[in-house]
Amino acid sequence: MKLRTHTYFISACIALLSYGNTTHVQAQETKPAANELDAQYTPTGSGILSYSKSNADKKNSSSHDYPTHIVKVTPGLFIRSIVALQYEYHMSDNTSLCGGVGFNYNKDILFQATGLYLINELTGNKAEANEIDHFTIYKYGNFGGSLPYLYGGVKFCNSDGDGYFEINYSRYGNALIYTSPYNNPNNNGYVYNTTIVNDNTKVKFVSNVFGLKFGTQHNTESKIITTHEFFLTLGLNVIRRDVLISTTAENSTQGLVVTYTKQKSAKNNILPFINIGYSFGIGM
Repeated sequence: MKLRTHTYFISACIALLSYGNTTHVQAQETKPAANELDAQYTPTGSGILSYSKSNADKKNSSSHDYPTHIVKVTPGLFIRSIVALQYEYHMSDNTSLCGGVGFNYNKDILFQATGLYLINELTGNKAEANEIDHFTIYKYGNFGGSLPYLYGGVKFCNSDGDGYFEINYSRYGNALIYTSPYNNPNNNGYVYNTTIVNDNTKVKFVSNVFGLKFGTQHNTESKIITTHEFFLTLGLNVIRRDVLISTTAENSTQGLVVTYTKQKSAKNNILPFINIGYSFGIGM
């Protein structure tokens, strides 16, 4: 009887161990892989926690770090006595719309130093009879009020987002109050007993620049994105300027009578335009 009991007990233990090993092997074989668990519990779709290949591509694209809106200033405009703000709207991966507004606060120093000489050289200083040349107007002309500065363009960026070229147009000018040198004793042309007619006449020089701009732009990676842009602009400057005529006559009671008359039709001069500059901007 004891022998039979021991035999039953040993058989039961062997059966229990066999069942446990079989269950353990099956559990190991049916355990899902790690990537299967990720697929089961990672949200899909377009939610905040979802992940897709398109999201990864967006993070790696160069346009991801390019600001949509940029407000810029160009320090070189101060040399032309112009205060202006410029704006860029990045409308697609490779295209931006640009604009700018401002005004001048004084005479254009750069134009006085270079532009007048270019007009003289390219036109041969072909002045009409009794016309006051542009050098004299700028020399004796005082600042006569602000004129608007306008800027617009379309910008095309390369695939990296750094280099670009831009087709643009800008308009700015100078208004001068021409004061006759006959009225200034410090000038060599001063004449005593002189009567001036239509003195302090306002004369305008307005530039219309059609340009092609090449440059590179670097954007910082920070909470406040700053942009640093270096560029070269080539184009044509169409200058429209008023024509001022002077006539003189002797009068027994008034002495020398000098009369200034501004003609209704203005003159146009076409000059080459080149500009090398830098712009600083803040993007968002």
